[in-house]
Amino acid sequence: WPSWVPYFGVVNTTLPVSVFKLDLFDYDAYDKGRLPLMLDISAFFRIEEPNLAAQRVSNFQSLLDQLKSILQGATRTILASKDIQEILAGRAEFGEAFTKEVTDQLLSWGVIPVKSIELLDIRDAKGSMVIQNIMEKKKSEIERDSRIEVAQNKKLAENSEIEASREIEL
Repeated sequence: WPSWVPYFGVVNTTLPVSVFKLDLFDYDAYDKGRLPLMLDISAFFRIEEPNLAAQRVSNFQSLLDQLKSILQGATRTILASKDIQEILAGRAEFGEAFTKEVTDQLLSWGVIPVKSIELLDIRDAKGSMVIQNIMEKKKSEIERDSRIEVAQNKKLAENSEIEASREIEL
């Protein structure tokens, strides 16, 4: 057969052999108490088994869509089991939890995560001020503690000055 004659029944699927990135920007999610939040997530993948991946999808965009669905499902599952303050405090551990959650599913697509999925940003969903209120509460606690410490230090200094002046008078 000449090279310009296509083979009948042969499908050619082109997939990358290098690491590729998948981003979820402005993804709406909820915490354990159904408080809304918005996330930015980045994940890096590599096709481990090209033949399996080619059997599962018709093109690379289809694979990206499937991986995005898997990532969204893992995000919902993990965040729905935690409080918003736990989510804000433990970004690194959530990246590892996302990776563990999706690894088994990814293997069935012939794909593996290259490194931990990164939770880039957590912010209030539109119309919500929960995270802002948590930050304001923290700021006010820090300010209160600082003012108390300053007042105690001033009191100690004044007491020391009074004792010193009494000793001088004696």
